[in-house]
Amino acid sequence: MQPSPLKVLVVDDCPIMRCAAQRLLTRRGHQPTIVSSLTEARAQLKQFKFDLVLSDFDLGNNETGYQVLDLTRALQSPPTFVLMSSWLERDIDPDGVHLDGVAFIHKPFNPTLFQQTIADAACGEERLAS
Repeated sequence: MQPSPLKVLVVDDCPIMRCAAQRLLTRRGHQPTIVSSLTEARAQLKQFKFDLVLSDFDLGNNETGYQVLDLTRALQSPPTFVLMSSWLERDIDPDGVHLDGVAFIHKPFNPTLFQQTIADAACGEERLAS
């Protein structure tokens, strides 16, 4: 049985990563919305309901995935959140405080592990992919 398609907000400042995420999500039947900044993410989160938010950690221009996570957590019915980064998770959150309950995908990502992390996150399971 195929899982239900997810409405996924992808936030990444890198065009190559946005394209890769869009391709992998679409291939699985999900409905990705692709943005490149915190401002665009904020607008999308205000206007639409998402099942999952997939955000890069370093969005450039002093914007971070933490800010996207804060926007997501502030919603009345927050979607699942997955953070992506080429940095190691321990370097992003050394105390393990900010990312509690957040799945993490290490970039560049393995497509199979990317898909599995998305599937697990959609089911409420935290998993690390690299």
